[in-house]
Amino acid sequence: MKVGTVSSVGTGITPLKGRSDFYANGNIPWVTSGALNDNFVTEASDYVTDLALKETNLRIYPKHTLLIALYGEGKTRGKCSELLIEAATNQAIAAIVQEGMSEKLRKYMKWFFQKNYGDIRLKSSGGVQPNLNLSIIENTLFPMCSIEEANQVVDAIEMKLSEIDQLDQTITTSLQQAEALRQSILKKAFSGQLVPQDPNDEPASELLARIKAERLASQGNLVVRRKGGRS
Repeated sequence: MKVGTVSSVGTGITPLKGRSDFYANGNIPWVTSGALNDNFVTEASDYVTDLALKETNLRIYPKHTLLIALYGEGKTRGKCSELLIEAATNQAIAAIVQEGMSEKLRKYMKWFFQKNYGDIRLKSSGGVQPNLNLSIIENTLFPMCSIEEANQVVDAIEMKLSEIDQLDQTITTSLQQAEALRQSILKKAFSGQLVPQDPNDEPASELLARIKAERLASQGNLVVRRKGGRS
């Protein structure tokens, strides 16, 4: 099934930057593709004015709209995020709006786009910086199933990912504890707490004096050998 069959796919624009009245004291959230590197978009990249909305083709998308980065530097292109605020977007984003029954497929479709991130990027076209476009997103095929089965798939994914998050936290905690133990052992080792102390052991001051004497003697022998070599 094509994404465009069960969703409305649109985009936005960038109001002219030279028009200060499109941005000054703006109160309408406006999102750029850089915000899509997180799973959810919770704040605006910038704000535009009511005048910008009136005089351009900007559209305010509702909460829970799925956003796909059509182009962007590095790993941004192809990223899928979910809008948690009402906002307009720039032209570098495809906005997937699902209404009615298709709303119940939102989480399923979001996981599909995240799973197929690499495949979506390969559909890009262009020169130095290849881009995606609305047609590619609309015509992307995804495995359609019943709402009940889609919910089961989503539940299974989220349960497994929750287990992975817990395991990751356990590993992180264990590594922190291991490093703390390592530092504790080193501290005890060099403060005389790691092995029993024998009062009959040679004092450190005497050992230091003996080492110093041996070094002086060694240096003296070296000088003698050098003089002998010249004769």
